[in-house]
Amino acid sequence: MKFGMFVMNQHSLEDDPAERWEEHLEQVRVIRDLGFHSVWCGQHYLTEGVWMMQTWPSVAQVAAHAGDMTVGTGILLLALHNPVDVAEQVATLDAMTKGRFVLGVGLGYREPEYRAFGLTKPWRVKAFEEKLEAVTRLLEDGTLDYAGEVVQLEDVKLTMRPIQRPRPPIWIAANGDGAVKRAARMGEAWFLNPHARFDTLKRQMEMFHEEREAAGKGAPDATPVIKEMFIGKDRESAFRECADYLAVKYDVYVKWGQSEALPSSDTLRMPLDELRSDRFLIGSAEDVAEDIRRHRDELGVDHMAFRVQWPGMPQELVLRTLERFAKEVMPGFV
Repeated sequence: MKFGMFVMNQHSLEDDPAERWEEHLEQVRVIRDLGFHSVWCGQHYLTEGVWMMQTWPSVAQVAAHAGDMTVGTGILLLALHNPVDVAEQVATLDAMTKGRFVLGVGLGYREPEYRAFGLTKPWRVKAFEEKLEAVTRLLEDGTLDYAGEVVQLEDVKLTMRPIQRPRPPIWIAANGDGAVKRAARMGEAWFLNPHARFDTLKRQMEMFHEEREAAGKGAPDATPVIKEMFIGKDRESAFRECADYLAVKYDVYVKWGQSEALPSSDTLRMPLDELRSDRFLIGSAEDVAEDIRRHRDELGVDHMAFRVQWPGMPQELVLRTLERFAKEVMPGFV
């Protein structure tokens, strides 16, 4: 098992961005020294209800503090970006991290983001698939002619090449069943989402492997998942301690439409006390270890990226969870 931290760069509108960012860099240095394996930065635009810094500068500065940890995007909204720019950014970050970069991408789900970038609904999946293919080929070959419905590139030559060969790994995030199948066909790994119930993930994992087999692909290079995580005395007291912060985050997600991105059999539209069941790693160190074993043994998960801070949560609670995890949970898996 490998363990990482998702830089949970979503904060209350009244929070000072400079102060909060310094806290994130402290978190990165802490997990580096505690022996974590990876650190991740996500992406959203027009983040109503919270503010959020953007991905490329965040990843670059995080990389300067990450030591030997893997650094990745978790995830980049690829359909909104120019594939040449993405390929150049990835190659640059792969050099900065000495070949320890992972490109995590996803389609996204938020209408305001699509509209702001002029991406109408009929073209969203096509844009994602063509841009993913273009980025993949550019990173692998360095040159590209591409005549797609969305992407048109003629005699493009990438002089900034990645260190990893043939290129850095590409992990595809997916919520819905169709997106999971697409991840099986087009990526090295499916980046399991943090919102779905365990039974949803289990059903989708079976579907993922069936789709890879049908596409003539072997086992994925990794089975990563993002998870909300908080360690306290026991499940109930830990939940009470973190519930107010977690509630803010998931209230925002529901308003953004995250619930509708899940399969129809699952939903985020319920009280937080019910929502936490079979989704989040909240409890004592022993409780969290038990939940990790379940994901490892029943889903094949081998890499977990934890989100340990939510809007309004003070830094001391974040660092306490990270330190307890490293001392009381991680030794049983690493």
